[in-house]
Amino acid sequence: MTALRSDRPTCATPPEAQIHVPSLLDSRAMETTVHLTTEFIALTGVIKLAGLVGSGGHAKMLVQDGHVRVNGAVEMRRGAKVRPGDVVEIDAEEPVHITVA
Repeated sequence: MTALRSDRPTCATPPEAQIHVPSLLDSRAMETTVHLTTEFIALTGVIKLAGLVGSGGHAKMLVQDGHVRVNGAVEMRRGAKVRPGDVVEIDAEEPVHITVA
């Protein structure tokens, strides 16, 4: 696998995804879009690709602690398949909405 070049530390993320620069919607929420060129991606991969965590371990903890919803339902399976059209929400100090396209 070829390493991706970025200002952030590299991690084992698939090269088939691209990230849209996030924009603040309001003082409480941030929104970002993850563009896929494959049929699906693991839930923790979406969180990592969006640049919300520094490691897969942190993404795993968010999912297992029940802080992540997919299409409005709490998702506790870190390997859950996320497909284009899905919306991932993370409950944190600043809520985050990730649209998968």
